[in-house]
Amino acid sequence: DNLLRLPPGFDPAGALGAIQKSDSFTTTSLGLVAYKEIGIQRLNLDVQVNRSRYRRFTYLDNDGHNIVGSWAWAVGHRLRGDLSLSSKESLSSFEDTNTRVRNINTVTAQSASAYLQVAPDWVLFGILGNDDSTNSATSNQAAGYASRNTETGLRYSARAGHQLSLSLRQSRSDLVRQDNFDVRSTWVYSGLTRLSAGFGGVRRRDDSGGGGTSDSSGATGNLDVAWAMS
Repeated sequence: DNLLRLPPGFDPAGALGAIQKSDSFTTTSLGLVAYKEIGIQRLNLDVQVNRSRYRRFTYLDNDGHNIVGSWAWAVGHRLRGDLSLSSKESLSSFEDTNTRVRNINTVTAQSASAYLQVAPDWVLFGILGNDDSTNSATSNQAAGYASRNTETGLRYSARAGHQLSLSLRQSRSDLVRQDNFDVRSTWVYSGLTRLSAGFGGVRRRDDSGGGGTSDSSGATGNLDVAWAMS
């Protein structure tokens, strides 16, 4: 009954030209889901488009979409990976903002990964990812972001369930640059007990132009034991 999360005592007639704070809307959606296997390749596509129309606050009328596409590829039995693209466009919620402007948020993501089996129990891998968020309203544009992520590593997986991995992750945005180095292992003592441990380092650098006052670095680590009676 208060679509725009207006404060008590706020007069919607004077500011918004509406008598009431409540509203109703209709949404029409159309979707398409497709899956195709071509040999050892797998293709997925999920498309949804929608059209929303408001009865009172017509300035909030919008057309949105949510599109996800992926390709799980493979070359022989030793080299495989994934490619994916996604795009989502929607009206921003008024729950976490004090503004009453119409803002269309667009989020896009692209990722690519490759896994090469270099030995029976060893896999070399690399992952790339891009994430972007933009806003149509001028007052919300500062909340947008763009990040670029990479990860490379080596993973050992034994048939008994033991695992060991070494990875280097790098994240870049307009404001922050972060590097992580991790070593993680899992030891299956029995079918009921599992020991997991990890350690690494992180270095974070401020690229916002503030003189590096937020630069930081440190070590990370964890130790977990999972067990069951039977």
